[in-house]
Amino acid sequence: MDKCSTDRTSGIVSSYEHLLRSNKFPVGCNGVNIQFVSEQDLSMYEAINKGFLMASGDIYAWIDADDVYCLGAFETISMVLKKYPKVLWLKGITSYIDETSAVYKEGDCLLYQQDWIREGLYGPILNFIQQDSVF
Repeated sequence: MDKCSTDRTSGIVSSYEHLLRSNKFPVGCNGVNIQFVSEQDLSMYEAINKGFLMASGDIYAWIDADDVYCLGAFETISMVLKKYPKVLWLKGITSYIDETSAVYKEGDCLLYQQDWIREGLYGPILNFIQQDSVF
């Protein structure tokens, strides 16, 4: 989901679509489907909800255009969810990268209390739950 950005987002998405179609990008799963939508929306949250409504599958996540997943992240998430089928969501460790994707700060392993999540305490009062490592 893109809010009519004027940067290189559209071209980057197109290049990945081409790499996937031509089998020049290694995919270690049953397949990848990219749906790129660029339109105005009321907020970031409306865009995220639109994206999730369009999605299919068993595991959901979202990252922003300047975020990346570590090598092996999807395999690890899949393995944990298969081994522990009662787990409803997982939170990994967010590390911080620069423009070249080099890690400049390792993240911490934080634990979150479910009742505090339901009460909305994370963010306004406590540390944010970093969405880029939540599945």
